[in-house]
Amino acid sequence: MHVPNRVAASLLAGSLMLSLAVASFAQAQARRPTGMMPTAIVSKLSLTDEQKAKVKAANDAFQAESDEAAKLTTPKEKRAASRAAREKYESAFKAALTPDQQKQLDALLNEAKEYKDFGPMLGSQMAVAGLTAEQKAKVKEVTAKYLPELDKLRAAQKEATDKQALQAQIREQQQKMVAEVRAFLTPEQQKAFGSGRKKQQ
Repeated sequence: MHVPNRVAASLLAGSLMLSLAVASFAQAQARRPTGMMPTAIVSKLSLTDEQKAKVKAANDAFQAESDEAAKLTTPKEKRAASRAAREKYESAFKAALTPDQQKQLDALLNEAKEYKDFGPMLGSQMAVAGLTAEQKAKVKEVTAKYLPELDKLRAAQKEATDKQALQAQIREQQQKMVAEVRAFLTPEQQKAFGSGRKKQQ
């Protein structure tokens, strides 16, 4: 008699958690400069305390330099300053790693590219979830289902005056994609989707 109510409550709670997670990812992404190493991937590198301190210093410097670049007048100046800041950051970040950690980082970043349509943060979390070949095939099916609409929205966003409205629609599509993917993940893999909400060390 009470089972349907419990099931409905569970589904509602799961839906709310997913919505909050995606919103949190979007807010965090808005604060982070483009090119900063994803938290989910960094967390897999097993950094020492000394390395974490160096990574934090690199993150802070990159954030400050990106903020300064955003204050420049012309788009050309902004692009050049942002590119210089990103290159300096990547060099400082990799300098903090061992050769083995650098190889692991490159491998994770390459895998994250396979899930780029989910967005940078969710894509990086997919990369560390340890998907099987069968699961990866299902992810491709989900991506193919939503890709036409995503491409349409992204193309429209380039010319739109209200870019935030279109970005909200893009996030909505990505949220639907994640909901479908979560259906075939194990409980342990689903935990990876919470790692991106933790503060970058």
